[in-house]
Formats: sequence, structure tokens, C-alpha cells
Amino acid sequence: MGMRPALIAAFMAMCLFLSPAQAQTTPTQIGQAPATAAEQTVSPAAAPESGISLSHSALKAITYKIGTTVSNVTILSVATGSLVAGSALTAFVTTASLAIYTVNDYLWDKHVPPPAKTEQHHSFDLKDEFWRTTNKFATWTATILWIKAIKAASVYAYTGSSTTTVAAVAAGTLVAAGLFYANNFAWDYYDSLPDESPATEPASPPSPTGTSTPGPS
Repeated sequence: MGMRPALIAAFMAMCLFLSPAQAQTTPTQIGQAPATAAEQTVSPAAAPESGISLSHSALKAITYKIGTTVSNVTILSVATGSLVAGSALTAFVTTASLAIYTVNDYLWDKHVPPPAKTEQHHSFDLKDEFWRTTNKFATWTATILWIKAIKAASVYAYTGSSTTTVAAVAAGTLVAAGLFYANNFAWDYYDSLPDESPATEPASPPSPTGTSTPGPS
């Protein structure tokens, strides 16, 4: 009977000693190895949108403006009868609209992005691309109306002919529209191409220190 209080006290002391150790036990300590750096992937929501940036839109603006520069020099030089006058008007139109094109394209791709690119298949859809490009072209045209007005006024002031002015502006608008669609289609098609680089396999986690691999018996 005299040993019972001592046994109870020893049992309680052992329980108090084991409780902190059990509370600090984690799944990793139970047998789950910690995740390696290759296994820690970024969630899709946190991943940045690839291919959407001001620099990317600026590249699209440059390729578009190369085409419109050639067409404007040709049309305006014929309309004014002077290569110098046509080149001067083209330089104004190109400089004034380059930044507008870049911002317009970037805002559309940022807020209405194209389908996400995957490594398995091509995500380019002609119908969807047509409507996206049409919406881009509508806002682009609306923001450069003042540039078209200045171009028309300059052609009329130089030639004094309303017929020549209308013909030059109409021809330039039609050619620019075709180049806009072709340029945007080509870039979006290129951006939708799947990556051909092979995916790197995650490295296997190192074996625990001090653990030897048993050889054949």
C-alpha cells in the first residue's frame, strides 16, 4: 500500500515528460521526407502571365509600323506628288501612332488575354482571334482619329484637292487595316506555339546521412 502513491507520482511524471515531445512531432518526423526545391511548384494563380508586357506589345507595334511606313510613303508621295512631302507626313504619322498602338495592344492583352499557351496542343483559334483583333482594331482606330484628321488636312493643304485627299486617306486606311489584322494574327499565332524545350525532371532527394544502401546478399 505504501508504494501506490509513489507509482502514481512516477506515472504522472512520465506523462508530463512525453506530452511536449508528442506535441512537437510533425508529419516530416513521422516518415514524410521534406519537399525538394524541384517539387515546390508555383501555383497557377501566382504565376506571371507569359508573353504579356509593354516590351512585347512594342515589338508588335514595330513590325506593324514597318508595313504601314512603306505603304504611307508610297500613298502619300503619290498623292502629294513629292517624295519629301510623303516621307515627312509618314514620319509624323508613324511617330504619333507608335506609342498609341503599344498601349492599346498591351491593355487588350492584359485585360482580355488570349488563351493560355500549353505544352500539349495549339491553343490558337481563328474565330476567337478574329473577334479579339476586331476589338483591338476598333479601339485603335478610335484613338488615332485625330492623327487621321491631321494627315487629311496636310494632304489637302498641300494638294488643294478634296478628291486626292479622300482617295489617299481611304487607301491608307484600307492598307493599314489589312496590315493590322495580319500583324496581330501572326504574333498571336507565334505566341500560341507550344514550347519545344523538354521539361526538366526533378532531382531525386538525397539519401539520409549515414544510411548505407544494402548490397546484394
